[in-house]
Amino acid sequence: MFIAFCIGLNTVILALDRYPSNSIYETLIEYTNLIFYGIFLIEMIMKLIGQGIESYFKDAQNIFDMIIVVLSTIDVSMYFYSKLNEDSEIDFGSISQVLRISRLIRVFKLARTWRSFNYFLTTIGNTMTKISAFIVLLALFLFMFTIVGMEMFSNTLRFNYNNDPIPYYSNSSNETSLIHSYPAYNFDNISDASMTVFVGLANDGWTTLYFNHARVNGLGAASAFFISLVVLG
Repeated sequence: MFIAFCIGLNTVILALDRYPSNSIYETLIEYTNLIFYGIFLIEMIMKLIGQGIESYFKDAQNIFDMIIVVLSTIDVSMYFYSKLNEDSEIDFGSISQVLRISRLIRVFKLARTWRSFNYFLTTIGNTMTKISAFIVLLALFLFMFTIVGMEMFSNTLRFNYNNDPIPYYSNSSNETSLIHSYPAYNFDNISDASMTVFVGLANDGWTTLYFNHARVNGLGAASAFFISLVVLG
């Protein structure tokens, strides 16, 4: 119960982080998190001693706790190293900020004592296992439309200063000088195309994507692609 209380209090402390922040407030938050890190580290060591190494690693929740403590150790080490070596070429502070997500993951430790929460997480895990085939099918569907979109619309979505579409982009100097902008969601490369298909599949402003491509590539091609994406998706 003490550990569960510390996890809840640690979550509240994480919620107190703000921007902009002064150095005193930031230092207070960091040292408070350091105290919680020490508590969870001592908990892990006591379990290792009390249960023994073999018995400790038979429990999946113990392994999960250890992963969180290891990530927190790296996070704390990088944070204090960045403070002691502010002139270092490596930005350990930014890496530490990414690893701070491990502090929030600690809330899942509540599953050990909170039965309904444990049941909820177990149900989610079982559901994800059962729909794994659907996830593979969805990935194949996204990949298929990504490749088709690149074949149909690659390097065509270009607009001039009057926001009028420019004919097919062929890298010629005359056409290049007319280009003012092109939308962020396009089919010029695999990464942009994948994001464009995902946005269209999620129905998040897919009409804008549709009309942009219809203006450049014609109503027929754009309609066939995007309506098929939305309806089948």
